[in-house]
Order: sequence, then C-alpha cells, then structure tokens
Amino acid sequence: MKNIVIVENEMRSCKKIINYLAKKNKDIKLYRIASSTEEAIKMMSDIKEEIHLILINYELYKVSENAIKLYLKNYDDLIISNSIYDKINNYIKIIVTDKTKGYSMKRKIDEELRYLNYNFRYNGTKYLAEVIFELYGKKDNLDFNFKRSVYPVIAKKYRKSENTIYCNIKQATKNMILDCKEEIIMEYFNYSYFVKPKIKEIIFTVLNKI
Repeated sequence: MKNIVIVENEMRSCKKIINYLAKKNKDIKLYRIASSTEEAIKMMSDIKEEIHLILINYELYKVSENAIKLYLKNYDDLIISNSIYDKINNYIKIIVTDKTKGYSMKRKIDEELRYLNYNFRYNGTKYLAEVIFELYGKKDNLDFNFKRSVYPVIAKKYRKSENTIYCNIKQATKNMILDCKEEIIMEYFNYSYFVKPKIKEIIFTVLNKI
C-alpha cells in the first residue's frame, strides 16, 4: 500500500485528485490532507508511517519554501505543481514505483545521537546526522576517506566550507562529551573505562547500531 500526502487548500481539487488516484491504482492510500504548508510541517513532525509520495500545490509551496525544504527534505517524491490535477497522469508513474525512503532511517540516526545527549540546537549535530545518513547510503563501500567523499557533499548542501562542517561537528561532539553521562558513553561504545570517543568512531558506531 502506497501512502500519499496531499497539500492543497482547495477541497474541490482534493476530491478530484483522490477520486482519480483511487480509480487508477487500488494500491493507493490517502494518508493525510493538509490545507497549508504550516499544517503539513506540523503533521510531518508527528508522522510514524512511511510516506511514498507528497503532492503539494505550487502556490502553497512558495509561501513557505525554505521551511518546506527543511522539514520535507527527507522525501524523494516531493511533487510541486501549479495544477496538480492537470498533471496527475504523470504522477501515477511515480506513485507505483517502489523506492527506499530515508525518513525512518534519519529518524533512527537522530534517536541514536539524542541518546548520546547530542544537542540538535547546534548545527554541528545536524551536520553529523547528515554525514551518518550519507555514509549509510554507502554502507557496502566504506573503505574510503569519508572526509574527502562525504564532507564536501554536506558542505555543498548547506553552502558552507568543508572546514566549517568539520569544526561544527567537532564542537558539537565536545559539548556532547561534557553533557553525556560517562556510563552511557562507556556502554554505547563498549568501553571498559571512560574514553572520549573520536568523531570517526562515533559515526561508525552509530552506523553499526542502526
């Protein structure tokens, strides 16, 4: 079953879309409808099931473009259209294509970092989560220098220098070590006595746990 979210403020358009999708594919389930980007963002933060497609009206998207990119960046199928209904035929091809979504995995990564008492108010924590997720996609080929292969990807995404990404992650990690209980660190990294974990060790330990 494919879960779909529609972001549209015209209920008439919503009904047409729902009816059309139901006729075209029985393997489609309307998961939620949001009438605004604000509602969609709040809804996504509480979502527990896998979402396979998001349809969003272009005009609504433009109102809160930056927020939508930030909160919905985990979804590969973010479809933006001036007229969703007019182009719905093209969406059917996307809907029926199975894809591995990263949203649940990103959530798992965040949970692991929160367990270590990483503070997500720090940019370095968010960058670290991005690095781990990027490496997760390369899990079968980790025999490379990820500083050269992954940090540039994160730097380009956030329009920062690679050094800024690394320094922010380093600072967030220093704060984590100060804030986290020693017994949690010892248990998490399987230490027999307390040691300050290195960034690379943190990354690969989280990868092994997820």
